[in-house]
Amino acid sequence: MKKIIAIHWAWDTLLLEHTGYSEEEYVKRLENLIHQEHLGQQSQGTPEAWANIDLVNKKLALAGLRLADLLNETLGKIPTAKLRQDLEKHSQGM
Repeated sequence: MKKIIAIHWAWDTLLLEHTGYSEEEYVKRLENLIHQEHLGQQSQGTPEAWANIDLVNKKLALAGLRLADLLNETLGKIPTAKLRQDLEKHSQGM
């Protein structure tokens, strides 16, 4: 039997548990953030406007850097000659 997780349940339960705060503490933190960052003024608009392209670009750039670090760390442990040999073997098989 498949286990189905409702998005609303995941949002309300799993994400809150992940923060390590009680519901009351987390609500207070969010209210403070909304006030400090003047987020209430930004709640209007369209989904297109919400998809702040600068933020998306920053997140994509960060993801690329993290992936590069992971690949460098992983592949960097393989001797260069062995890596070159494996890559050549793989490219010939395509």
